[in-house]
Amino acid sequence: MRQSTKQCIADIRRGHVPAGYKVSRAGIVPETWICCQPKDIFNGKSIKNNDPALSVLSVTQENGVMLRDKLDKDISYKEDCISNCKRVDSGDFVISLRSFQGGIEYSSCQGVVSPAYTIFSHSKKVCGDYYKYYFKTDFFIKKLNAAVYGIRDGKQVGFQDFGNLFIHCPPLAEQKRIAEILGCCDRVIALKKELIAEKKQQKKALMQKLLNPDSGFRLPGFSGTWGIQKLGACCNTFSGGTPDRSHPEYFEGSIPWIKSGELNVRFIDHVEEYISDQALKNSSAKMVGANTLLVALYGATAGAIAITRINAAINQAILAITHDESIDQMFLMYSLQNQIDFAISKYTQGGQPNFNAAIIRALPIHTPSIDEQQAIASILSASDKEIDLLEQEISQQQQKKKSLMQLLLTGIVRV
Repeated sequence: MRQSTKQCIADIRRGHVPAGYKVSRAGIVPETWICCQPKDIFNGKSIKNNDPALSVLSVTQENGVMLRDKLDKDISYKEDCISNCKRVDSGDFVISLRSFQGGIEYSSCQGVVSPAYTIFSHSKKVCGDYYKYYFKTDFFIKKLNAAVYGIRDGKQVGFQDFGNLFIHCPPLAEQKRIAEILGCCDRVIALKKELIAEKKQQKKALMQKLLNPDSGFRLPGFSGTWGIQKLGACCNTFSGGTPDRSHPEYFEGSIPWIKSGELNVRFIDHVEEYISDQALKNSSAKMVGANTLLVALYGATAGAIAITRINAAINQAILAITHDESIDQMFLMYSLQNQIDFAISKYTQGGQPNFNAAIIRALPIHTPSIDEQQAIASILSASDKEIDLLEQEISQQQQKKKSLMQLLLTGIVRV
């Protein structure tokens, strides 16, 4: 009699072979599964590009193999370079330059990649979608890491290195069914991402409507003229700095130190690094109190706005903003965000916006009464909470998918 999933997992973790399973070179697998080497079911490819119309592809861990945008292609590749690239067809696999951490990428589009990449296709004996997921599991990535450990020094993973591994190979019908289940997980995640994008657009339109007195819209129960002034006239601003990293002891203290890259969340309640009192004293890093508004001036998160929930020091890429009681903090945050959305297009250079204190201080802020500010902030906060809930659901779905991958792709759970 087949054991329950819980018993099966417990047995395998203890190194026992459950009923209906066997030991193979790929590990403990169901008796109907076989263990094989990739070189037996995949074919290495090194076809040079002979079609100048093919698009250049990017190989990313986050989104797999995807088309580069036109600008990127024009800047990065000339015609003679493209002719030396390798051709990738839909359904091919690409071993990324960073595949040691991210697994092997699956291509759902046709194009060309740098000749440094290793490309292979699957035979009709197997389901490509099954291995699309298999090659992204933690247990396979560990196996790949172990296989190429000795050739890391600037070398690419070759098909031979990959082809000599031992991997799971269920019956074809079971491979297809597993791929269908995991594909359903992907579709749920994709739909929620689309919904989040839609909600963000709705929030953006709502901000432009609620925060602009010239929009003609006013919340019921409110009247009167809005004031307008530059942010620098109604708020105080200052930036921080970075302690000298040649003194490692400076980063062994207990003072939270916020970097601009950490302003990708609305509220900051923890940080990656801490600095010492000496670091604060001997650098331009400055302290901010809890509930201070922070803006990232440059870097990957330029234009991002957050509120710190902790007392902390800040670096030079962050502008701290303080204000008096005539301005509601959440209202100011949304007003600033609305203005920055417009400013980004004006101050973007090389694909990334760069701000400074003068630019931020010159942004116009429209201010109704404090009661109306709070009412507007409450509506926009509700919109943010709705988006937050959807993002939490995506995170849960992604975790569910990861767990299913570990169970289904090793045969611990059968379909």
